[in-house]
Amino acid sequence: MGDVGGFIRQTLRRAFDEGNPTVRAAVLGAQVDDFLSSDIGKYLMGKADRDITEAVELLKRASPWRRRRIIELQNRIHVAERFKNWILEAYQEGLVALQAIDNEEEHGEPNS
Repeated sequence: MGDVGGFIRQTLRRAFDEGNPTVRAAVLGAQVDDFLSSDIGKYLMGKADRDITEAVELLKRASPWRRRRIIELQNRIHVAERFKNWILEAYQEGLVALQAIDNEEEHGEPNS
């Protein structure tokens, strides 16, 4: 992850049809890369990590009869994990799309 996201996105937009789902996935992956490298991306991913860690620690000490508190903490963990997973899935899909585009260019075979 890093500064390559902007370069990849610009190159893809110039060289390929943006209506192609593979190209769109690659561009989205580059945008996610830019996001993860940005201050807001680092802040939000760090915040999600801290929320998970804090909620797990509180959950470990929660009294078993405090059912609502346990559900609240489990939900807090779930929300933070889902956020991180959505971001990382988009990034991974972008990497797979870039590899498919690279293979297509190298071998002249479309990967659908």
